[in-house]
Amino acid sequence: MRSPQRGEDLDLDQRVNVLGDGGEARLRVAISLLSLPPQGTGTTTYARDLVRALGARPDELSVEVLCNEHAMARLEGLGTETVTLRRARGFSVGLNPVHRTVALLGAAAFPGRLTRQLVSDPMVVHYPLTVGIPPVKRPTVLSLHDVGHRDVFPHGRHDVVRAWRAMTYDRPARHATVVLTGSEHARARIAEVLGIPLEQIMVAYHGVDDRFTPTPGERDTTLRERFGLPERFVYYPASIHPHKNHLRLLEALALIEDSELGLVLTGAATPPRLREVIDHAQALGLGARVHHLGFVDDDDLPALYRTARAMVFPSMYEGFGLPPIEAMACGCPVASTHSGSLGEVCGDGAAVLEPEDVEQMAATISSAATDGPARDSLRQRGFARAAMFTWYEAATKTLDAYRRAVALGA
Repeated sequence: MRSPQRGEDLDLDQRVNVLGDGGEARLRVAISLLSLPPQGTGTTTYARDLVRALGARPDELSVEVLCNEHAMARLEGLGTETVTLRRARGFSVGLNPVHRTVALLGAAAFPGRLTRQLVSDPMVVHYPLTVGIPPVKRPTVLSLHDVGHRDVFPHGRHDVVRAWRAMTYDRPARHATVVLTGSEHARARIAEVLGIPLEQIMVAYHGVDDRFTPTPGERDTTLRERFGLPERFVYYPASIHPHKNHLRLLEALALIEDSELGLVLTGAATPPRLREVIDHAQALGLGARVHHLGFVDDDDLPALYRTARAMVFPSMYEGFGLPPIEAMACGCPVASTHSGSLGEVCGDGAAVLEPEDVEQMAATISSAATDGPARDSLRQRGFARAAMFTWYEAATKTLDAYRRAVALGA
């Protein structure tokens, strides 16, 4: 019997099923990475790993990725018969935030020169970095990782950030055919804050890349020498923002009896925020025990997790929270809050930090970093938890979002 085709009287579920059961040719997908910043972030890692995972599904889709100069560099080697990497002509975001802002505003106002470079006639366009550039007149999927710009940033000096993200995040999300996010917590907040119907928002948990394993690599042997790290340390990979809770983490470290235990920090920091952290550490007598490495090469992250006594994540807000499960996959004990999505993601694989209770944080971190049955149990629970998050499953859920967007646009 002939399978029903698009354009006939089908309800939405039937149309999605047709797309998933061979009733259509492979999905033709365009992915825009035009807003990718020069520095690595959690969202850039998500975009790269998602493209890699989709590239392993040649029977289900073809992918055309429209890249700026930084995306071309970060996705080097990911072009396959399934994935075509295309450097956008006449478009650059540069290294300066002002340059990037001007470039994105220009692309939003005059999208034609960019949309004409999508040569595959895509059935759906995906914006993994949230910014809906270039706008298109066809079904879209937009990844909105959280609404932290609404939930976290207070009024006042962050009003410019809120206004920018209202234009580049909120407006595109409200106009997207399907919104994709990384947790049920984020899904609920997006619906409540932006007024987008829940049925229009789909969840695809992120995966853990295969390089995050407990097996040491070449970089492990030189890690301490290259970065000047202490013999024993706990590790916190997070940009320095107030909601990341660095100051209370320092206060907790000061209460831990083991005075040889150091703290290693990585991630972005503006000079004023970094100075605030450094000054607070010095005031607590921790100056020599705190090491801020800034951005580190992605290939050094597994070695940092494997070398650390524990990974700590005292954040007060997350839309997903990939570092804890990366650390778990490397066999690093994790102590994390359950703020935002973190309880949903970490489950029983991490010791629970109370983000506003410095004494509780100190005791929990000390236990996670000290050899013994509690630490061993934490490692084993972490392995089991991390195994639940794969990029194959993330790609499957993303494909479901593409099919739903195409069906809704039929």
